Amino acid sequence: MLLKSSFYRILQGIAFLLTNSKKVRLTTKKNKEDYITDIATVLANIMLVGKEKTIKCQYYDTSTGFCTLLKFDVDVPTLHVANVDGVWRVKVDKHPEICVACPYWRSKYG
Repeated sequence: MLLKSSFYRILQGIAFLLTNSKKVRLTTKKNKEDYITDIATVLANIMLVGKEKTIKCQYYDTSTGFCTLLKFDVDVPTLHVANVDGVWRVKVDKHPEICVACPYWRSKYG
């Protein structure tokens, strides 16, 4: 499945960055900046892919920005959520990274 393989590639990239950071001493300012830039690049790519998937998902409500499928029983303080009909809905237009790894993602275009 494309979603699963893309997610695993992202995880492998992050694991690579974390593994290399332990092996390489970040003694100079340049090394630290390069490492931070690498992580920022991976995170930016995750956000870009997530944004693209968000707008193409059949569960994304364009009028509210919420995912109509994903819900929580409790408020999650690290996410933009709102109580809708007794459940907490995630505002995925604020958190497109969720759509990258969502196992329920379905294209609204077929």
